[in-house]
Amino acid sequence: KNMIKLTLLLIFVLILKISALENQTEKSIILIADDKLGEDKRIRNIIGNLYPMIAKEKGNLIRVQSKTTFQTKKENELAIHIEQLNDSKRKHEEYYTVHCMDNECQVNFSRPRSLLYALEKIMKNFDGKTLYKENNKHVDSKNIRGHQMGYRYTSNSYDSMTVERFMKYATELTTQGANTIELVAPDGEKSPHFQLSQIDMLSNVTNELDKADIDVSIWYPTNSMYWDTMDVFKRAKRLDHLFIPSADPGDMTFDELVDFVQKIKPEVKNIFPQIKIWISVQGYGQKDFNKFLEKAMNAQLPVDGIVFGPQTFIGLKAIRDVLPQNYLLRTYPDICHALKCQYPQANWPTYLSITHQREPILVRIQQYIDIYNQNSPYMDGFVTYSEGLMDDVNKHVYNYISTHAHPESVTAEEIAKDYQKAFLPKEKADTYKGIVRLESNWFPENAYEQYLNETLNYFVPDYNNWRATMLYFRASYDLYQFYKSLAAASSFEVTRRDLEVAIESADDSYFLSEIQRLRSKIMMNIHGNYTIINPKYSPILHFILSNAEHLYSMTGIKLSYKPPYSAKPGRGGLLDTIYNMDTDGVYLVNLIDSVAGQPIKEQKKTLNLYLKRGSVGVLGSNSAAVLHADIGRLSDKDAFVYNHSMPIKDDFMFFDHGIVQMNTFVYDLNHKNALPIEWMTYGQSMYETPAQFYIQHLDPTAKYRIEIVYVGDHRNDPDWKVGLIAYNIHTHEVKTIHEPIVKPDPPRALSFDIPDGAVAENGEIRLFVQPSIQGKYKNGRLAQVAEFWIFHRH
Repeated sequence: KNMIKLTLLLIFVLILKISALENQTEKSIILIADDKLGEDKRIRNIIGNLYPMIAKEKGNLIRVQSKTTFQTKKENELAIHIEQLNDSKRKHEEYYTVHCMDNECQVNFSRPRSLLYALEKIMKNFDGKTLYKENNKHVDSKNIRGHQMGYRYTSNSYDSMTVERFMKYATELTTQGANTIELVAPDGEKSPHFQLSQIDMLSNVTNELDKADIDVSIWYPTNSMYWDTMDVFKRAKRLDHLFIPSADPGDMTFDELVDFVQKIKPEVKNIFPQIKIWISVQGYGQKDFNKFLEKAMNAQLPVDGIVFGPQTFIGLKAIRDVLPQNYLLRTYPDICHALKCQYPQANWPTYLSITHQREPILVRIQQYIDIYNQNSPYMDGFVTYSEGLMDDVNKHVYNYISTHAHPESVTAEEIAKDYQKAFLPKEKADTYKGIVRLESNWFPENAYEQYLNETLNYFVPDYNNWRATMLYFRASYDLYQFYKSLAAASSFEVTRRDLEVAIESADDSYFLSEIQRLRSKIMMNIHGNYTIINPKYSPILHFILSNAEHLYSMTGIKLSYKPPYSAKPGRGGLLDTIYNMDTDGVYLVNLIDSVAGQPIKEQKKTLNLYLKRGSVGVLGSNSAAVLHADIGRLSDKDAFVYNHSMPIKDDFMFFDHGIVQMNTFVYDLNHKNALPIEWMTYGQSMYETPAQFYIQHLDPTAKYRIEIVYVGDHRNDPDWKVGLIAYNIHTHEVKTIHEPIVKPDPPRALSFDIPDGAVAENGEIRLFVQPSIQGKYKNGRLAQVAEFWIFHRH
């Protein structure tokens, strides 16, 4: 039966391929240019090479003809007359005009890349008949609109690119509104996918970007290669911007960074006199940041601009308020990560977070619209932080909104429609609805079969279009994980009940054989033997695996660290985490193994404590907990607060989104040190802002203790500690529950007495997890709490 199903599936895939080829209808387009335009190497490259290459993939055949020899065009052939403006004032502006009617267009443009913008506008918006006009000058948009494309092993797909494929993608981004590509300086790390050395790739790509009139930036950490010889600058054909990050990577203090810039600046400027130099203030603590502010306010920074990126503990507006206007300020938004990052995915269901993990196929249109509009008044532009092609939709968000006359009015549906017009097959006209829904697929309220199925139905895989295939893969992956989560939860609940029966049994031999049976059952599922999954869902899994192969062959997107994909571990390996389950299966297996050989009474005691941990804690209590808080799974109203003036709700705890992020601990679930599933998710505050818990309905005369679990970053790091204090809102007394301590690695439950007098007369206690950081702030993630219990203390 399985072979029949697989055969039918392969036949269906073949039909889709044939259908896709049949639907590729070529549209003939003539670009009619004055002879003198051919003398400009950039324009010649754009109309004779780059744009025809892009247009061909969309089914458009472009040919170039001289204005002096052009006489007539064929019926239904689109003729585009192009003319460069002879206006010295607009030489460097991104200006163009378009006028189209009855398969005839007139394009006037200022600089070469403006021609790319104009041609793409025609391709997307002109139907061949209806009058179409546009007069677009990007003076109201951001001057820097870029994306990072790092040719390095850390990247998920850029390291697989040839120069031609790199330029094709860079040009596609430019046609949609970008004007800058940021390269990454050679770091010396080898990728099995490199076809050129990093320095040779940089040399070739900068030459090609220059021929396309695309600005070039380079992200160049102080610990990268070739600073001593300046080979990067000597080999590059064009560099418009140099960005030297202060952290991630980089360990220099602010004074050391300023000294470094002053040292290299003359030689860099000697090679590229017009280059703009940028630094960031990422990872700095208050001491270094104060030094930055002092030099900034006194206009003593040896740079042209500041980059606001991840790991910056102060807001963009606060920097703009103190930064003199002669310094530029751009953002460096992380658009490729969903966990442990600048913009973590909020309230992500665990079954998705542990399978998609940090670097998924990320579609977050509305969220990035909101982020862009929040930052827009204070920035001169942006270069997105990208690790490959899986954030392609998010790049389009930034391209579209940054060149829109009214970015505050842009909607997610509008951007998705434009993305479909630009890149996806026209046969399925409502695909844009599915693109919008991919973002809401990850909202807890939409974690049900009908919604996820409806999302999937908006997509059709097209093996001539990598974007269509990638989006179909994402929708399929979401649905499969939902099915798997339901089946895994059901199976594991049976396992727990069977374990409880075995523990209660007086037959020791039955107990021993039963826990080994349960262990084997869990291990079968861990290793992908999906006896728990209904067979009717298996075609989705087969489709996912097949699509992964197609994505890799088309684009180099690597969905596994295993050959042939050979991605760097932790960088988008969705096939490596596809079988992760949001249950305690692995943890229970390790627990069974840890007690093997002990007296049966002790084995039962340990396993029984595991079953009852929700009420008695990890360490075990003689009485049930007064409160158990699984932080990562609490609803919005249940967990943390920041605003002291908020009214107390009639719950034990409550939450304000203004300060705390929910996150997921990216941990290898197949590892021998696997943690309880409750510890995979946590709440966190950032930098030295405390995570705060308001708890009600306690007895002010009773004695309590707390059992708490710290997880996440900077475990076993002596420079990063957390303390726990209690605050009585009536007496205003501050009570220390524990002094700053190093978070244990691996995480474990810690027990502390709550001091007498910490609970106010009204039964409320306020707990503060206080970070204590020595030196640089780095990523600022320290006050990270997964779970806690409050018990009576006898």
